[in-house]
Amino acid sequence: MTKEEDAKHMLSAIKKEIKETAKREGAELIPLSDCALKSQKISLRKNDPKKDINLEKIKNLKNTIYIPTIPSATNRVENDYTKLKNWDYWCIELNPQIVDAEYLSSWFNQKVPKMLLMNLSTSGSFMRRINSKDFENVHIFKHSLEQQRKFKENLETVDKIVAKAEKLRMDNVFDPITYKKLSMREAIENLCNFIEPTIISLGSEKYIKIIKEILDKGTGTTRQRELCNNSNNFKYMLQGLKETFHQ
Repeated sequence: MTKEEDAKHMLSAIKKEIKETAKREGAELIPLSDCALKSQKISLRKNDPKKDINLEKIKNLKNTIYIPTIPSATNRVENDYTKLKNWDYWCIELNPQIVDAEYLSSWFNQKVPKMLLMNLSTSGSFMRRINSKDFENVHIFKHSLEQQRKFKENLETVDKIVAKAEKLRMDNVFDPITYKKLSMREAIENLCNFIEPTIISLGSEKYIKIIKEILDKGTGTTRQRELCNNSNNFKYMLQGLKETFHQ
């Protein structure tokens, strides 16, 4: 199989995955062109004499996404021009009655849609570059604007949880007020207390309960060690595990 054939096979598999996901979620797939009002390619490279002109040009754009012309696992699709890097971008102005730019940029930054962008084109000697014709192969989920709003809210909640977890990691689970080192149990409890209201609002409180049960009772492995140490009897250990976890 040649590189070109391999690339086509990969693109076909990614598009199939997106189609199946849309079906599971009850979403319609529409061409990106159906909600694009206007698109243009701009350069923000340092050595481009038109860089400042291009920046001024995009400052007043509304409901716009910026797709790197050379997609990668780390290059992000943005909807805020202040977050753009010194690269080339495709600027796509979107119809606000169909799709929200913040929602769509977040969607493109998910694993499978990002892979779609990365495999759109094989042009370029070393790195794949997207040209305007490649966007004919891009289809997106068509959700209602209300669904898009909820999607954004859920992402914001996830970002807050991740930020809280990262803070606990960076603080090395030290209490910032007393500088007293927290146990891992206390650190997990703090995180659970932080996310519990959101988890309940999403109808997933059972997962919090499972974590709390593990904190209170320990895992089966923990209980197994305790029973073995106390009795030195394998049969007693099995009986104890059954009574604890399978009643």
